[in-house]
Amino acid sequence: MTAALPQADQGTGGGGRRHGRDLREFARGGAIGLVSSVIAAASGFLLTVVVARTLGVAEAGVFFVVVALFTIVAEIAELGADTGLVRTTARLRALGRVDELRRS
Repeated sequence: MTAALPQADQGTGGGGRRHGRDLREFARGGAIGLVSSVIAAASGFLLTVVVARTLGVAEAGVFFVVVALFTIVAEIAELGADTGLVRTTARLRALGRVDELRRS
C-alpha cells in the first residue's frame, strides 16, 4: 500500500521561504559533517603517530589489531540503524508527518 505524496506548493505563497530555510539547514548540516570528518581524520592520524612512537612495534601492532576488531564488531552491532534512521526521516518528511519525528 502506498500513500500519496503531498503536492508541492506551486504558488508564490510561503513555499519559497520554507525551501530556502530547508536548504540552509541542509547546507549547515553538511558543513558541520564535513568539519567533523576532518577533525576525526586528523585526530585518528595524531593517535596513530603517538601510538607508533610511544609503544614498541609489537605493542603498537596489538593495539591496532584490537582497534580494528572493535571497529568491525561495532559496525556489525549497528546493523544498519543509521541507514534506517535516514530513510525513515526522509520518508516521514516526504509524507508530511514531521510531527512523528519529534516524539522520541
